[in-house]
Amino acid sequence: MVSRKKSDFTDRKSRAFTLIELLVVIAIIAILAAILFPVFARARENARKASCLSNLKQMGLAWIMYTQDYDEKAVPSGTLDMAPSGCPGGPTSVNLSNAILWEGQHNFSVTPGTSDPLKSPMYPYMKNTQFTGCPSANDVAPDVWGTTNYGYNIAYVGGYGGFTECYVSTFPPGATATPASLASISRPSETVLFGDSGLPGANGVTRYPWLFPPSFAPTWAEDAHAIHNGMANMVFVDGHAKAVKLYYSANHGSTSESQDIGYLSSTGNPGDGTDSMYTNQ
Repeated sequence: MVSRKKSDFTDRKSRAFTLIELLVVIAIIAILAAILFPVFARARENARKASCLSNLKQMGLAWIMYTQDYDEKAVPSGTLDMAPSGCPGGPTSVNLSNAILWEGQHNFSVTPGTSDPLKSPMYPYMKNTQFTGCPSANDVAPDVWGTTNYGYNIAYVGGYGGFTECYVSTFPPGATATPASLASISRPSETVLFGDSGLPGANGVTRYPWLFPPSFAPTWAEDAHAIHNGMANMVFVDGHAKAVKLYYSANHGSTSESQDIGYLSSTGNPGDGTDSMYTNQ
């Protein structure tokens, strides 16, 4: 009987983990976690990227349906002056708390600005508010320009309207003050319509509803946002959506590039002023 108890004790002792074995197991788990967690993060970002592409695809289709109902004219960038309150040389006669932009009724009189997407010209064609932002942009803060981080091709498609009253005296050749017609867009599969956007700043990227071309660089900062693992999602005038690579300009220092804010440029050299992905010029 005594020997049996000793044997039982010995068996139980032989089945126990030693401290070294526990430390080895913990080390293996830590190594696996270090390897797999980045993979999981990329997988989650790929899922958000796919959701963003779906949003933009819907926006492109809604935009096309709008043009068919409005004599093949593009969705207007805004139906009131698009200058925020306090802008040097900006308007004083319009109600800046009730500006209708492409993404909804906008209030410029508060910071951060507010937007009502139900008042967007495209809302009747979408019946949802997914155009208010990319799911990867939850940490991108709004500012006076509002709550969407999808930008619209303002200079060549939506029309710059009264924007010149605030920021510039002239736009590049071929830019339009009023919404463009479909007939004027000769290469719809190459002309960007909407895409990930943002403004660089000392406190990080903020949301912005426009996409400006490289030729606008001397006056305005880069605003296309490579938020998806170094790529930006875009939808084009013909309705197809894809992720694209951005190019960076030295006109505004290192902030833009460090925050992944750049330009769309088919030449890869935004300094040459080529607006080929924004216009047919």
